[in-house]
Amino acid sequence: MAAVAQNGYALQHASDELKGDRKVVMAAVSQDGRALQWVSHETTTQLIIGLINENKQLRAQLTNHESITVLNVDTNQEEIMPRPSSSSSSSSSSSSSSPPTNKKRKRESIEKVLEDVNKRVKVKVDEFEYQLEEAQDLNGCLIQSENNKMTEIDTLKQQMRTMQRRIDELENIN
Repeated sequence: MAAVAQNGYALQHASDELKGDRKVVMAAVSQDGRALQWVSHETTTQLIIGLINENKQLRAQLTNHESITVLNVDTNQEEIMPRPSSSSSSSSSSSSSSPPTNKKRKRESIEKVLEDVNKRVKVKVDEFEYQLEEAQDLNGCLIQSENNKMTEIDTLKQQMRTMQRRIDELENIN
């Protein structure tokens, strides 16, 4: 074990029993990944499956302790995000890489939402401006129509006065 921990290549001279020992193989591969070539296919498969399972367990533990589920407003799907640190002093090296990305992502999400809202508001404003123009045109037409009717009424009043004078003149002649 000590030999492979110092030189992974020493695994090639180890017995088949040691080449099948997970701890010995892991020590050799950790020292030099190329030592994996002297391990049997069966042992390699078992190691890979073991590492995959261990990786899944560690990810689950990490997710449970350091992540929260959030709703992505862009995709409307739940996502697992790193939990914001409760104090500024906790692990600044690991949190310095993730939060800027998350803040940038949140900022981009907020900016996208604002952009979408602004587009919808602009469409509504354009619709209202169009409706206002239509209403102003209609109002102008109604005013013109009313003016024409008032002019016609004035003309009819004038005609009635003229007729009334003629009637009065005719009555005075008789």
